[in-house]
Amino acid sequence: MFSLFDQEYNLKSEEITGEKFGTIRDLDMVLNSDACKGSEVNFSKENVLMLESDEVKVHNITQNSLIVDEFSRNDVWPSDENEKPRD
Repeated sequence: MFSLFDQEYNLKSEEITGEKFGTIRDLDMVLNSDACKGSEVNFSKENVLMLESDEVKVHNITQNSLIVDEFSRNDVWPSDENEKPRD
């Protein structure tokens, strides 16, 4: 399964992020989501990997995280079919 989880699956965490409205990912919320619970796979902390471009976002779940370089839509899906993704 591949799914995107928005702000609703984050915890407020000003003390970790240093930002007034800072948040970090909440893996327990993700695992209890309809997307995970409704799947035939039994998702758990043993078989879930979160991809994130902001290391502080996965402060509490580093063992389940892979930090990737930030990218935009055009990096993976060019708007012009003749255009190639950037390296």
